[in-house]
Order: sequence, then structure tokens, then C-alpha cells
Amino acid sequence: NYAIFQAWWKKINHAAASLGPMITGKTLRAMTLLGLGYLILAELALRFARFDAISTFVWPASALLTAWLQDHPPRRWLPPLAACALASIVGTGLWGHGWQAAPGLALAQLAEPALAALMLRQLAQNNDHPDSLGWLWRFLCVAAVAAPMLGAALGTLYGHVFADSPLSPTFRNMYISHALGLVIFLPCFTTLFRNGASFGALLSNPQKLASSAAFLVVMAAVAGIAFNNGAMPLLFLPILVLAASIVWAEPVTQTLMYIVLTVIGCISVAHGNTPLAQTHLPMAQQMQYLQIYLAATVLCIMPIAGAVQRLHLLLSQLRESEARYRLLADNSTDIIMSTDAQGIIRFVSPSVLQLAQYHPAELIGQPAQMFIAPDHRQR
Repeated sequence: NYAIFQAWWKKINHAAASLGPMITGKTLRAMTLLGLGYLILAELALRFARFDAISTFVWPASALLTAWLQDHPPRRWLPPLAACALASIVGTGLWGHGWQAAPGLALAQLAEPALAALMLRQLAQNNDHPDSLGWLWRFLCVAAVAAPMLGAALGTLYGHVFADSPLSPTFRNMYISHALGLVIFLPCFTTLFRNGASFGALLSNPQKLASSAAFLVVMAAVAGIAFNNGAMPLLFLPILVLAASIVWAEPVTQTLMYIVLTVIGCISVAHGNTPLAQTHLPMAQQMQYLQIYLAATVLCIMPIAGAVQRLHLLLSQLRESEARYRLLADNSTDIIMSTDAQGIIRFVSPSVLQLAQYHPAELIGQPAQMFIAPDHRQR
């Protein structure tokens, strides 16, 4: 028994030692902000987007936690899960179904982002590009099917136990809200987390800041016109603006533009100014149709953004490779020459001046056969 106790004691000490480096001042501040963000998003959903006693129109809090978890190894998940669990307990206790239901509902709410993050990390290991249809299909299977089904099933169970909510309608409403929440907001939070440094650089660069502000103003104007015009179908215009911004705007700016589109859309639907108001549907269904529109916008933009980002990466790698090649050629003691398909010289290293008494500029555009003896040119 003593040997078993000693073995378990060593395991506990090893676990505590492994957790020690994670609980630093920087980590504590980051987890505090993450927990506050989770609490604010949950409170906003419960206050302004409540569908019924247990579910809401949309649930963006899971997307925030999933975005953080998917970029960190599972061994570092304990602090963010604990911070968001505390935020969920506080939110449920203050604005939900009371403190008695809070711990179990917190576990149900955290299971969804944990499963989504695990599956997305596995998806990232397949080395699929975000612009491929295979990647998009697997992303939908994770964000729109598997993870929200788990969260909706656990949430429905606790809702039935503590609030006596009906099983089928509650599951349907929770599944739709959680699936749309992940599809709509997960790309946004992922972009913000992965481009935090570029966001700071954007704020410190007046030219980039002015360009981003112009894009945001254009998106606000186009979204306002598209959502508040019941005479003509103009909801495709914001999608075109987002697609155009992919070429010229930073990823952070694109995310902010999408957030502007979402906010203006929600305000317009709430005031009954959109074309959806002409359908005379209940406000809950109008909000769900708006979320479907926003999700479709994300799914249209993501492959284009992935292709453009990969093109930028390839161009950057090409410039680096060319710079390394030029550095090698400029410092080589041998003559390095590059010709086109017709044998015309397009590049020659500076060493040709020392070895052949030709200036490199004199040889550009000349046939390479000039360096070959006439008797050997036909070989």
C-alpha cells in the first residue's frame, strides 16, 4: 500500500510541476481576459438573443474558446477551460437557471469547444489548404455537425432536468444556435487570435490604419443600404465588398468588416427594416435566417481568403528564394548564368568581369553562344 501511495504521490508532484510553467503572470492575465470575453458573450446571448427558457438564437461563446484551444496543445488547455468554466457558472447562476444547474451546464458547454478544437487540430495535421473543398467539407462536419450536436445534446439533457424543457424543440433550437455560432464566429476569433501582432502593427501605421478605416466605412455603408432596402435584393453587395477586400485589406481588417456586417444586420432585423420583415415571420425566425446568411457569407469568403493567403505566402517564399540565389551568385567566384528558352542571357553573375573581362550589363540580352568556340557551337 505504501508503494502504491508513493507512486501516486510522485504522479501528483509531476502533474503539479508540469502545471507550474503554465500559471505565469502572462498566462493568468490572458486567461482572465478569455474568461471575461466568454462571460460577456454568454451574457449578451442570454440577454438579447434568448430563444426560449434554455436556448438562444446564437451562441458565440463556444467559438471564442474553440479558437483559443485549437492553436494550443491539449496539455495547455486546463487554464482556459477553468477560466471559461468559472465564467459559465457565473453566467448561469446570475442570468440562467440558477447556481444549482450551473456546474453541470458548464461541463456541457465546455464539451463542445473541446471536441471542436480536438477535431480541428486533427484537421490541421492533414496539411489541407483552407481553400480546398475537402478542408471546407471537414470544417463543416466539425463546426456544423459533430461539436454542436454534442453541446446541444448535453444542454438539452440539463435543460430537461433543471427547467423541464421539452426535449425535441430544445435540442433543435440549441443545435441550430450552436452550429451557426461556430460557423459564423469561429473564423473571426481565429483570425483575431492568430493576427494579434499585425493588429498592433496596424494601429501603429497611420497609412494602414486609414486604409482599414476606409474599408470599414465602405462596409458599413454597403451593409446599411443592403439591409435597409426592401425594394431591391441587394444582400449580395456586402459579399462582393468582402471578396474585394481580400486582395487589398489585412486579415484583421476583413474580420472587422465582417463584424460590422453582423452588427448592422442584427440591428436592422431587430428594427424590422430588412426584406425579411416583409415575410411577417416571428423575430426569432428572422434572426435565424440572418445567421444563415452570415454563415453562407463566411463559407463563400473562406476559400477565397485561403487561396489569396497561400498565393501571398508563395510569392513571399519566391522572393526569399530569389534573394538567396542572388546572394550566392553575387559572391561566387564562378560564372553563373541564366538564359531563356532561346538561349538569350537574362542573368550573369558579377564574377564574369574578373574571369572574362565582360561587364554583366553588356551581356544581358546577348546569345549565350558567344562564349562557345565557333567549332563547338553545332554540338
